[in-house]
Amino acid sequence: MKISNIKNLKFICYALALLNLIPILGIFFFNQSKWDIAFTLLIMLFVLLLSNLRCIEYDDTGECITIRRFHPFTTKRFIKPSIEFPKSYVEQINLDEGLILDRMKIKIQSKTSKKQLKVNLLYFNKNQISYIKNSINTINARN
Repeated sequence: MKISNIKNLKFICYALALLNLIPILGIFFFNQSKWDIAFTLLIMLFVLLLSNLRCIEYDDTGECITIRRFHPFTTKRFIKPSIEFPKSYVEQINLDEGLILDRMKIKIQSKTSKKQLKVNLLYFNKNQISYIKNSINTINARN
């Protein structure tokens, strides 16, 4: 099952892009240097926020767990996985829920090494988090 936060992040990106128009219009209407500097800093802040947002796609179909990170405005059809590993290597998966940020901690044990991965699940709604919890419970019960 693929679970992604792309719809939520695209809405946020479009809202930030529209909010970016306000300081641009402010530069044209206010011809004072101190306002120009403030509006330019605000534009830089919005662009920085837009460039750092990443969608996360959690996929547990088949025998592998795949986590992809990509920008909401990407046009690529294939996105290389950030994290991919077999379900049989999973030792334990925990989901820590917070008010804004949920964090998934994955302990992986292969034949040669042990690793612990942390994935931030930002802008996922409660329904998507419950689907991820169900997936985690089935993987933990299987191993």
